[in-house]
Amino acid sequence: DVFFLMIRRPPRSTQSRSSAASDVYKRQGLVITEKEQKEAAQLIQDDIEGSREERMFRMWINSLGIDGVYINNLYEDLRDGIVLLKVMEKVEPNSVDWANVELQANNKFKKLNNSNYAVTVGKELGFTLVGISGSDILDANRKFILALVWQIMRKHVLEIIGGWNEEKLLQWVNSRCKHHKISSFKDPSLASCQILFELLSTIEPTVINWSIVSKGQSDEDIDNNAKYVISCAQKLGASIFLLWEDIKNVRPKMILSFVATLARIVQDEGLDLSLIHISEPTRLLSISYAVFCLKKKK
Repeated sequence: DVFFLMIRRPPRSTQSRSSAASDVYKRQGLVITEKEQKEAAQLIQDDIEGSREERMFRMWINSLGIDGVYINNLYEDLRDGIVLLKVMEKVEPNSVDWANVELQANNKFKKLNNSNYAVTVGKELGFTLVGISGSDILDANRKFILALVWQIMRKHVLEIIGGWNEEKLLQWVNSRCKHHKISSFKDPSLASCQILFELLSTIEPTVINWSIVSKGQSDEDIDNNAKYVISCAQKLGASIFLLWEDIKNVRPKMILSFVATLARIVQDEGLDLSLIHISEPTRLLSISYAVFCLKKKK
């Protein structure tokens, strides 16, 4: 009898795979330049950021409470233009002339008509849509869809606090926080969460146990602070759009939407330390994305 012994080689590390692939290219006379390596790394980063933004925009649309609208996949569910137009109408009432919309978009031409009209409405609302056409929406072009939906969301979160712009919102944050300041919503110091803790404390001083908060000087401290900021918000009965990783990596769009909602809460009530509750779909409670909501202080 003949017996065969099979030994399974352990999987290579990512670095080993990369080196092996590089060796293959070299044997074939191909050389990966440093520029190409950076471009490949950027593509991976763009994909990660795109996935995060897709989740945020999807959850935001679902939180608007539009009849018949629930997004499972942002890119696919917006292709016929109808949902996109409904979102625009929700954000800016009477912006859509429904006589121009093919509500039974059962073929490519009707979907393209709707998508082209969505771009037209977007331009009328003042969005920057250079190079974006209805065919990009129909083709589920991720880059252009994210760019369009972000402008709709930004308009919404700024409109609900009185039509502020980002500069005024930034001034509002810095005016409430005495010990920490930021230059923009891209400010690297946001990763430490110091100003977010201070901002929350101006709304409810007792929500934060400052003995748990670190200066955020190490990666571990930054992670823990970001998680604790979310925990503090949850103690106030809050759900938020961003994950703790988004705070750590300073995702400006997500941080802006978070801060804008806090500004609306304070501004609408005309109070410094009182909070109001904003309803949201129950199904969003099981996930870590939703509209930031706070309960009114008795």
